Amino acid sequence: MSRAFADIDAYYADLEQQDWPATDTEDSPYSEAVLSGTLFDYSTVPYPQAADFLQAWIAACPDSYHAHLVLGNFCFGRAADIRGFGWADSVTQDRWFGAALACETAAAALLKAMTLSPRPVAACVTMMQMAAHFKEPYWLRQLFEGNPPETITHDDVEEPGLMDAALAHLAEYGVPRLQPDQAPRSLPAWLAPRAEHEMEQGKDYWLLRALELRPGHLETLIGYAQYLQPRWGGSYEDIDGLASGPLCETLTEPQRNAIRWIGLWDELSDFPESE
Repeated sequence: MSRAFADIDAYYADLEQQDWPATDTEDSPYSEAVLSGTLFDYSTVPYPQAADFLQAWIAACPDSYHAHLVLGNFCFGRAADIRGFGWADSVTQDRWFGAALACETAAAALLKAMTLSPRPVAACVTMMQMAAHFKEPYWLRQLFEGNPPETITHDDVEEPGLMDAALAHLAEYGVPRLQPDQAPRSLPAWLAPRAEHEMEQGKDYWLLRALELRPGHLETLIGYAQYLQPRWGGSYEDIDGLASGPLCETLTEPQRNAIRWIGLWDELSDFPESE
């Protein structure tokens, strides 16, 4: 089995090496591959079985960047599943807490991944998406503030049965819970300090870290622009401002238009059907 894990590692490393020179693609085989759904057919492989496989990969290859990255992506994906895909006011508290617990595990795996590669762009992008989709875990913010990390415990939940219901969601999807003694005690040394005003702008902070590693990376910028749509609290003007701004100054006009298209398509999709 250890040989199989080594082969998987080599496969991901080769894909990443092929992808790295191309900063102008909108979606790449590598970015698709690091999503856990490309390793498993979830119509036949239960989520807990997939989680066991990913944890076994880490146990066999503890210094594998991609093992930790794929586990982080898996846990983030399950956080979205636990939350569900309805409007925020339709999500029950046990699902919000379950999603937050899954994000705790995801962030720990992604942070570990960032210490194992000189170019952990994919880990930064997932952290950016998680900060936009949910919020960064409280323990991660504590690390940035120079405080000891504290994970969510039963003491943080006053409503009887709520934490147990949240943990049941984790178990359903096989997401390992991040125990208090498993939270990272420090940040990767290469991460830039975070100003106080950046604490509430997690997606912006992680976008900048990704672009520091890979300037002008179109796929990263498109991923960020998705969270500037009105449904995420942004606006079409925000998307156009990104495309026209300094972060995109090295892009060609067709590439900037690919970013603008996100807003245009969203706006057009809101028009009523013709009769």
